Amino acid sequence: MTPGREDSAALGWKEYLGNEMVRAVLITTPERSYVPSWAHYLSAEGNDREISIYFSMCVVRVKGFGLDRLLRKLITQRIGELFVPKRAERIRQSDDTPGISELAVEAIGGKRRA
Repeated sequence: MTPGREDSAALGWKEYLGNEMVRAVLITTPERSYVPSWAHYLSAEGNDREISIYFSMCVVRVKGFGLDRLLRKLITQRIGELFVPKRAERIRQSDDTPGISELAVEAIGGKRRA
């Protein structure tokens, strides 16, 4: 896959712009990693501070700032990775810099997975 223009450790997401399909999204939390398939993507909702991404088996809860940009990018299903940026990257950001500050994955039915 070809990394996109916004391939940045500071944002917390990586978008791919190549011709290849993005088949799944790698979600990395401090406790573990998940790889839900885009074939199981149902919908997403939220605002600039918090979004929820619904897959058939889990819900991904994302908190941060400027997440409305990420929400718009989910339309094309070209996001290949979601993660909380490393502390060193976040320290360099101002409070208004877009990016993910918290990620959680919950199984459908409410059980929190990470």
